[in-house]
Amino acid sequence: MKILSWNVRGLGRVEKRRRIKEVLKEKKVDMAMLQETKKSEVDDIFVRSLWPNESMEFMGVDAEDSAGALLCIWKPEVFALKDCCSSRRFILLLGNQPGVQS
Repeated sequence: MKILSWNVRGLGRVEKRRRIKEVLKEKKVDMAMLQETKKSEVDDIFVRSLWPNESMEFMGVDAEDSAGALLCIWKPEVFALKDCCSSRRFILLLGNQPGVQS
């Protein structure tokens, strides 16, 4: 599994989202963990503007005012989420490879 962690320092500009999507595609990333998105909320449409694959799942922690925010996106065929928890400072995901018992 290829995992990328990136402090993006804001995702307001279309050009920045396009560049992130290009890097994720070029590096064939299976899971991306993005910090400092500065987004007050994220939805499927916004996440698709970042993710180069058709299939995806994600979990986000919204920004407070215009600071912080976390976003984790992954391929469900590579990572099957079993449980999760989050706070303003972290996202904790528990899962395994689909079809593999743990």
